[in-house]
Order: sequence, then C-alpha cells, then structure tokens
Amino acid sequence: MLRLLVVPEIEACPDSGAVSPDGGVIVMPPDAEPPPPPPPPPADGSPKPDREGQDDARVVADAGPVEDARAPADDAAPDEEMFVEGGLLVSRITPDHAAAGANTAVLIDGRGFPLDGDVEVYIGPERALEVVVEGERTLSAIVPATLEAGVYDVEVVRGDGASDELPGAFTVTGEAPAALELSGILPNSIVEDTLPTLTLLGRGFTEDVEFFVGPVMLQGVDLVSPARATAVLSTPLPPGVYPVSARVGDTRADLAAGLTVLAKSSSPRADGCGCRTAGGDALEPKALAPFLLVLSVGVLRRRRRSR
Repeated sequence: MLRLLVVPEIEACPDSGAVSPDGGVIVMPPDAEPPPPPPPPPADGSPKPDREGQDDARVVADAGPVEDARAPADDAAPDEEMFVEGGLLVSRITPDHAAAGANTAVLIDGRGFPLDGDVEVYIGPERALEVVVEGERTLSAIVPATLEAGVYDVEVVRGDGASDELPGAFTVTGEAPAALELSGILPNSIVEDTLPTLTLLGRGFTEDVEFFVGPVMLQGVDLVSPARATAVLSTPLPPGVYPVSARVGDTRADLAAGLTVLAKSSSPRADGCGCRTAGGDALEPKALAPFLLVLSVGVLRRRRRSR
C-alpha cells in the first residue's frame, strides 16, 4: 500500500517569524531587529528622568491639567458647609451683648453639641453658668455678671477635647442692666393644636413673673432661676408669628417675633411606610383601591388577548 504524506507550506507571518509545521520554534525573519534594551539606571542611584516632552501636569484627553480635588473651590461656603461630621461648630450667640454687673441668659447655635451635657462654655476668661444642651444644635447658658465691659470670644469645649470659638462675638457694655429682660424661648417654633412646655430665658425673673405668647398667658410657670423659667401653652394658637413677653408688675420685656406656630400641612408627616413627606396628608391605602382594581383588570385582559 502506498501512503502519500502531504506537508503544508510554511506561511510567513509579516510581523513575526515563521512557524514550523509541527508548531515548534518561532524563527525570527532575517531582517527583523530585536528591540533595544532599556537604559540602565544612573550609577548614583538618582531617580530616572521623566520621559522627554512630558511635564508634571496630569492631562486627560487634551482637556488641560486635572485639578486637585483637595483644593478648595473659589466659592467655598462658610464654616457651616465645611463642617465635618462628628466635629464641633459654633455659629452664633443670642443676644450678643449684655450690660455689666448682671447675669444674662444666652442661646448658642451651632452643631455637634453633646446630648449627654458634657460641655463647657467660656465667655472670654469666664466660664458660663447653667449650661444646658437643648439639642444637638442649641445650647443655653448664663453669662456671669463678673465680666467687665469689653468684647469677648465665645468658646465651646466638649468633654472629648473638641472645641470651637467665635472671636469677638459677645460684648459687655457699661450700661446699667435692665430690671427685666427676655432673651430667648425654646422651642421657638411649634405646630398648631399642640400645647408644649416652653423654656424662657432672660434676666430678672421673680416669683411674680408672667409670660405671654401673643394674647395668651402661659400657665404653670416654674421658676428655675432668675434667668430661666418654664411654662405651658394651655391654649392652641392658629398658624402665625407671635410676640413673647415677660411681665413683673409694670415692668415688661418683649421678643418681637418670639414664637412661630406652623400649620399642620407644612410640618413633616408619616406616610404610612416609615417615610416622611414634606407636606400634606399621607396617601391612605383606601385611596389606592380603585386604581389597583383598574390595573388588575387591564392585566387580565392583556393576558387573554395574548392567548
């Protein structure tokens, strides 16, 4: 029997060597030159020079250098926007002045105030009295009467060592203090038809003090100190902004826009699924029934037509 063995021709690869029929060694064509070896590093150990024609700027698609994300923008917002979560920020003190020789109740606004109350407030060199954490964003305190006339920094120091300061934020004047002052109310906004207990801050409160929100006199006054009292709003008020006043005999102190009463529709409400809606009533499940019925009928008709 005669057997014929056919050997395929060897095809040359234009860019590489020829391949032997048995798939063995790749042979480089005679005119091919191996790539030059990389240059050795400098003998003195200095870093390799940059490739010729490149600069230090990073370029993307010829669109120019990439800006460093860490660089602050030109229109960077004030401290409130730069606040770091878990940090401490002091933004305002109200009122920002007081007469020398009398204790003055103040409210300090900011962020990061500890709810456990482990915090101290300093007005210049003096530590504030009766510091109360009203919320994560609000402190109340008493500026001591021992401060002389001048301008003072306001500093808040947490128990963990974090601190923040408002330079020159509080002024003590040489004027004689008023016999009665009203400097703040907490909370300063409520929802209509609620009857909350309010905290009033000021100076010169006595057992005879009376507090009013608009035309309504507050009930159950509890005098905590001459600068702090609590009382209950016993009559619901319609939405609006109301003045708050303190009265002792013929002496009166006022906050022109002390308390804001919000309409129910403008307050956050539960929507029945654990979410919150910005306003209006939540959509009741009963209102969805007609819509679901129409939707289910449409689906059934479509299935029948497809069959």
